Amino acid sequence: MRLIFLGDFSIDRAYQAFGDFISALSDADCVLANLEGAIIPEAELLSLPRRKTLALANSPFVLDALQYFNVDAVCLANNHMYDFRLPAQYTTDILAHAGIASFGAGANLAEASQPFVFRHNDTTLKVFSFSWDVIGSLPATQASEGVSPLTPEHTLNTIRQLRTTDISSFVIFIMHWNYELELYPQPAHRQLAHDLLRQGVDAIIGLHTHVAQGAELVDGKPVVYGLGNWFFPPRQLGHIRLAYPPIASRELALELDIEGRQVRDVLFHWHQFDVEQNEIHFEKTERWDGAIIRQLTPYAGMSHTEYVQWFKSHRTQRLALPVYVDYRHCWQNWVKDQYVRLRQEFIKLLIRAHLKGGPQG
Repeated sequence: MRLIFLGDFSIDRAYQAFGDFISALSDADCVLANLEGAIIPEAELLSLPRRKTLALANSPFVLDALQYFNVDAVCLANNHMYDFRLPAQYTTDILAHAGIASFGAGANLAEASQPFVFRHNDTTLKVFSFSWDVIGSLPATQASEGVSPLTPEHTLNTIRQLRTTDISSFVIFIMHWNYELELYPQPAHRQLAHDLLRQGVDAIIGLHTHVAQGAELVDGKPVVYGLGNWFFPPRQLGHIRLAYPPIASRELALELDIEGRQVRDVLFHWHQFDVEQNEIHFEKTERWDGAIIRQLTPYAGMSHTEYVQWFKSHRTQRLALPVYVDYRHCWQNWVKDQYVRLRQEFIKLLIRAHLKGGPQG
């Protein structure tokens, strides 16, 4: 089974061209992507109540892009899915009508936690998605709408419970995590990813940072920390210009060739997003020994203790943002969570007062 994973789609209007891409997108058995925000017709946006100062939604024109890139299923577990107060079903119905499956959000925790299931030949694929509430995601509960939450308890319980009855499916976890524009994984997220792979997850793929990140093999299983954007053109949100720095122009289409629970091959298809033309262009394909992956993953093979120290010296997002060191440090992490949320509220006040601008992905 040949799988392709793409990063964020976020589209506010019609586009006549999308650029070029690898032929593997046409030949793959299944293509998955992240849909950053609900699908809402422009005529309805003004009348809908919002959860956020800078609310992000997709125009129905996003369906043209998804179909152009042969996307079969989209992940909805992200921090913009509930920017507007609409149930996930509003978006999932639109997607289903276009023949596109979706997963990661729903009317309650049980629904949001359901995986995307795909079968080909003798291989069964199950893909789960999770999103970190610290970055603004709305977590589902037993009785309320939201996304599947990225917490150690929920992610670990998900794979442990699955493996009690299913030892043959190839399981992928898609994680919406970390801070925007951070080049390297949070130590606690890297630690959790490694533990999840040892518990029975077969591959882990990260999203949210809007920049392509590195990748590691853990006991022969791949963890790719960030795909970056895919088709996410700049736009105007009120008085804010939503645009990303040049580092976000590098994008990754990740290809996995699997059979049963074995990974036969991993290909990193690198692309560049042309901000002037709003088009994607293929750059080159690499394997694990490629120059780009090696450049993005200087920490490959480090122990957790070694990586914590390395990350503190090399992280790229430092401005009053805490480092998450260990996912098992529940109390310390809770305090950091509250601080990050308060910091975000302060930033929102600055934005409303027209004292701050910039991307809010």
